[in-house]
Amino acid sequence: MDEEMEAIRNNKTWRLTDRPASRRVLKGKWVYKVKDELDKNGNNTTRHKARLCFMGNRQINGLDFNETFAPAANFTTIRCILAMTAANGWELHQMDVKTAFLNGDLYEEVFMEQPDGYVHPTYPDKVCRLLQALSGLKQAPKMWYAKLDDFLKSHVFDNIDPDACLYLLMDEGEVIIVLVYVDDLLLVASSLTEIFNIKDALHKRFEMKDLGEAKVILGLDIRVDKAFGTLKLSQGKYAAQVLEKFGMAEYNPIGMPLKVGLQLVKADESDVSLPYREAVGGLMYLMVGTRPDLAFAMGKLSRFVSCYGKEHWAEMKRVLRYVKGLMDMGLVFDKNFSCDLQGFSDADWAGDHETRRSTTGFTFIFGGPAVSWGSKLQKTVALSTMEAEYMTLSEASKEAVLLNKLVQSVAAQELRTAISGGPINIKVDNSGCIDFSKHPVEHKRTKHIDNRYHFLREAITTDKVSLEHCATDHMVADPMTKELGKTKHNNVAAVVDLDVNRPNQVVRLRHEHGDALDELVEPISFLAGLAKSHVLRLHGR
Repeated sequence: MDEEMEAIRNNKTWRLTDRPASRRVLKGKWVYKVKDELDKNGNNTTRHKARLCFMGNRQINGLDFNETFAPAANFTTIRCILAMTAANGWELHQMDVKTAFLNGDLYEEVFMEQPDGYVHPTYPDKVCRLLQALSGLKQAPKMWYAKLDDFLKSHVFDNIDPDACLYLLMDEGEVIIVLVYVDDLLLVASSLTEIFNIKDALHKRFEMKDLGEAKVILGLDIRVDKAFGTLKLSQGKYAAQVLEKFGMAEYNPIGMPLKVGLQLVKADESDVSLPYREAVGGLMYLMVGTRPDLAFAMGKLSRFVSCYGKEHWAEMKRVLRYVKGLMDMGLVFDKNFSCDLQGFSDADWAGDHETRRSTTGFTFIFGGPAVSWGSKLQKTVALSTMEAEYMTLSEASKEAVLLNKLVQSVAAQELRTAISGGPINIKVDNSGCIDFSKHPVEHKRTKHIDNRYHFLREAITTDKVSLEHCATDHMVADPMTKELGKTKHNNVAAVVDLDVNRPNQVVRLRHEHGDALDELVEPISFLAGLAKSHVLRLHGR
């Protein structure tokens, strides 16, 4: 608490003033937390933390605050930057901003009672007129982001579209990247000298905590193996916490998240005694971070968060048992892999037996593993497989345009992640869909398709995406749309470089088979035969 108050005084967060007659005076509250952290040397430490929080739940819009939005880096951006880091052998460090919100300038008139335990002995009746943002204020994140944004731009960093939290500086062949998630900063640079330079600049302006080489970001464990030229991103510790929370830590693992052909119906009313919603939220974060193999399962089970019963909980426990067997599974970025963006798009026509809607699924591979994936039920009923695939391709093309813009903005011609600037290739296993996308002929069977899905045609004609036919057996996005058998599920996991151990199966195969692996454009059948024993052994099955 003394440390927090010292930071508040140093930042001149408030000044004491007489109690205003015409304005509300809100209260602050002390919040305590015990945090498990990694120090600069990678050792586990425990820190007792106290934070003075303004009770922002009582603020009134238009009086105590106006705008509150503040951006944060998304996981797709983080994965793309890590792929570039591994491909180019860049340095990767991390910093934390101490009491970040105290740095934000406050423009509204906001008053707070003096905090408990720190009432001024001479002026006990005065109140605090806030000059800087304080944790708990609704506008605090926005004020902090504006302050950091001004600082980075004053040091000639460019804000990279489409992520407002990605900053890039290129200076005489050197690359410096700053990725911001509230008060967590991921620093990437082509040399240690540039890392130290940006650290010094940050230390001079803000009170910072140097965490050294990046080990954990947002609960994602980062493991760099410079000898193999790989970077592994996983959530093993978080997965263990989820299993412990729901009492599944001692259960036997299984090989598949859902049974093939599983059909669930909504319960008449939810069984509130079951922690179903909490389990959906816990596993959803695991899926969004590093586990595309959970995308379809979580998409399907999350449809029942308002109407679940014992049957749904039994399937949720099955997914938890699947996670138990592969807690350390993660994404492995490999500098020896191609750095071309490759997309896969697939749909399961009328897969939902209750609504007869189809499932959209897509996967984008960059630098080895998947960097973006999605699985969701389509908003309308598709009348044919071609229509379902067309609607899916429209969603995949939007993601392709975003990823292309991101990679193009960061990559320079001298980098391994440089791309030609041509269209992003998306593979699809429906020839009729490809023909309909390239040749927009209106037909009685297609005239009802919503205009929003015709974005795909514009993306093709403007050379933003290109389509290529892919055999169904080689479709990497297949597990995003349906339950698969164990063998195909494992093969697809190998292609998107979901790996448990180091060195991963792809590195081993490259050492044993040379350049043959790199020449494969559609490697599922290759892995199914040549690498089957390797993959199953590494997965402990």
